[in-house]
Amino acid sequence: MHVMAGRKKFSEADERLEAAEKRIAETNKHNAELTAKIEPMHRQVGELTMWVKRLAHSLRKAKPVSKLRSDAMDYLNRNGLISVEDVLR
Repeated sequence: MHVMAGRKKFSEADERLEAAEKRIAETNKHNAELTAKIEPMHRQVGELTMWVKRLAHSLRKAKPVSKLRSDAMDYLNRNGLISVEDVLR
């Protein structure tokens, strides 16, 4: 009798383990899909940030007293797209 009860417990544990492994596999697949979507967006944000920095630098050369340049750099800094050192350059 005890052997049967032990086998049943192992069988139930195996079923729970298989279900957990299935959930992990599904989660990993979902994470991979999200990563595939996010990476191009992240790259695009980086490229746009660089363009704004370049335009701000050009604007500073063309019109040193322009508030637009500092506003653009402040926006990038507030949103964590550049560091304080970038703003001060």
